[in-house]
Amino acid sequence: MDMSRQEILSLIESGKKDYSDMNLSYRDLNLLSVLDYGFCLITREDIIKSIASGNRCFYAANLSFQDLSNLDLSGCSFQSAKLVFTDLKNTNLSWSIFKAADLTRANLSSANLTNTTLEYADLTDADLTRADLTRAKITSANFNRANLSSANLNGVLRLKGVNFANANLNFTNF
Repeated sequence: MDMSRQEILSLIESGKKDYSDMNLSYRDLNLLSVLDYGFCLITREDIIKSIASGNRCFYAANLSFQDLSNLDLSGCSFQSAKLVFTDLKNTNLSWSIFKAADLTRANLSSANLTNTTLEYADLTDADLTRADLTRAKITSANFNRANLSSANLNGVLRLKGVNFANANLNFTNF
C-alpha cells in the first residue's frame, strides 16, 4: 500500500536512510529518493493554489506521477523539475520553461507547447501525440523513443543537438 505524502515526509525527517527493512512500493521508493536529493514534492492541488496566488515558478520541483491534465499552466517555469510519468494531457503549457527538466514517460498528448523552452529536457518515451510545439526551443532535448505522431513542430527553434533516435515521427509537421 502506498504511503501518504505526510508519512513519506515524516520518514524523511526521521533521518532514516536504509529502507530495506520496510515493504515500500516502487512509488514510495521513488518519492523517497527524489526527496532525499532535495526536490520538493508538489501535488495537483499545490499547483492550483500556487497559480491562484500568482506563483508560476516550480524550479526543481518534483511533480512526478501527478495528474496535471487539462490545466492552464501557461507561463510557468519548471526548470530542472522532475515530471516523470506526469499526465499533462490537454494542458496549456504555452510560454512555459522546461529547461533541463525530466519529462521521462510524461503524457503530453494534445498539449499546447507553443513558444515553450524545452532546452536540455529529457523526453525519453514521452507521449507527444498531437502536441503543438510551434516555435518551441528544443536545443539538445532528448526525444529518444518519444511518440511525436501528428505533432506540430512548425517553426521549431534551435534544433541543434536534438535527439530523435527511435522516435515516432509519423505524420509530424515540421
